[in-house]
Amino acid sequence: MSASTRHVHDQLVGHIRDYQAAHGSPPSYEDLRRRMGFASRSAVEYHLGLLEEAGRITREPGKIKSVLVVDGRRSRRNGKRA
Repeated sequence: MSASTRHVHDQLVGHIRDYQAAHGSPPSYEDLRRRMGFASRSAVEYHLGLLEEAGRITREPGKIKSVLVVDGRRSRRNGKRA
């Protein structure tokens, strides 16, 4: 993975954490698209897929706002470790 991709992923994970802290729920793909300045939702899906493969996030297929950061912190969503 290139340094620029790693930087994008670090920013994306940071945005997910910030959004969840501010709103009490994970962001939508559209929220992430706007915040990251991506041109399309498919760019969000691509990067989230790489983050999921790397074990940095989890997602529930077919569920809106299901992106959670995996880092041993307690999730605000369900009080369990992510």
